[in-house]
Amino acid sequence: MATIGAAGAPTPSTSQSLRPIEFSGHTSNVRSTAFLQDGKRALSASWDGSVRMWDIENRCALGEPIVQHDNYMLSVVVSPDGKLIASGGGTRVFISDAEDGHLVMELNSVHKSWVNCVCFSPDGKALATCSDDRTVAVWDVATGTNLVPPFQAHFSQVRWVSYSPDGQRLLTASNDNTIQVWDVSTRRPVEPGFTQPITGHQYGITCAIWSHGGDQIISSSMDGTIGFWHSKTGEQIGDFCRGHTAAIWSISLAPGGEYLSSASFDGTVRLWDVTTHAQIGPPLEHGDEIYSATFSPDGLAIISGGHAREGRIFLWDVRSLIQGHVTTQQRSVSPLSHPAQHVEVPIVPRPKKGRSCLCFWR
Repeated sequence: MATIGAAGAPTPSTSQSLRPIEFSGHTSNVRSTAFLQDGKRALSASWDGSVRMWDIENRCALGEPIVQHDNYMLSVVVSPDGKLIASGGGTRVFISDAEDGHLVMELNSVHKSWVNCVCFSPDGKALATCSDDRTVAVWDVATGTNLVPPFQAHFSQVRWVSYSPDGQRLLTASNDNTIQVWDVSTRRPVEPGFTQPITGHQYGITCAIWSHGGDQIISSSMDGTIGFWHSKTGEQIGDFCRGHTAAIWSISLAPGGEYLSSASFDGTVRLWDVTTHAQIGPPLEHGDEIYSATFSPDGLAIISGGHAREGRIFLWDVRSLIQGHVTTQQRSVSPLSHPAQHVEVPIVPRPKKGRSCLCFWR
């Protein structure tokens, strides 16, 4: 039997460490996942039109869906202070209370097609949205006012939008195979360096995020690779991460920023070292196409969602993979080759704070 760890997620025995603990609830594909800050609850947005909140310890849905829409729900995120939940589906955007899930407000629709992604600003005061209509918009979270009217960001669907750590720039990823960095206030590409978008992937970009320090941009593509780019120049850093055999639909950084998860249509979630770009351990076999894989607040669990039967949700433990990777790094450091160097190996910190399938990898 699994027990519940400090972060609220099950702690399986060694023999079960890479086997999922299953949940059930949705009746169609899970498109997006997130953890609440307490680590004891999780969220999922599904093509069945709902956003659900999950009790990890008791392995069940917490009441009725916090959002029930008549269209696909494609994105769900938690505000930086952990108090609000934003979700998008169809052309609509919803703000809910993270404590009990009640609907706080629905934002007036300005997009003309699917809202693919929603993202809070670092201070939690603004919300950026992007759409299949090729536009990006920004909202005042307190009032629901549209702060930045929709502006055309790409020549094709905008799949992802992400705020820079300083809140001054927006990062967008598009099906037109490009990544762009925008000045939030001017709605223009950031200069110097970004009058031209980042290119390098062979097919559409599905996700683009900032490194924790903001010095790198990390992207995933339908070509099955992950790229790393200088955030000021757009130049590529190192090699692409390769290993997936189908499109990568999303990527997520661990809380400490040292590790990266990727969710792929090849049916696997993979972990990567952000510094070396090496894969960490074997792939986590989901069995069906995966849309989303997100780290828990303590960095020791991953939730992943995608296609599966019976509306299942899974929880997986990734501690053994991360600890094994750290041990391998330690063994690879030779005192003779670094006689005057003190080498510190990074570890994941513990911050204080169809049918469908959602997987929790712990």
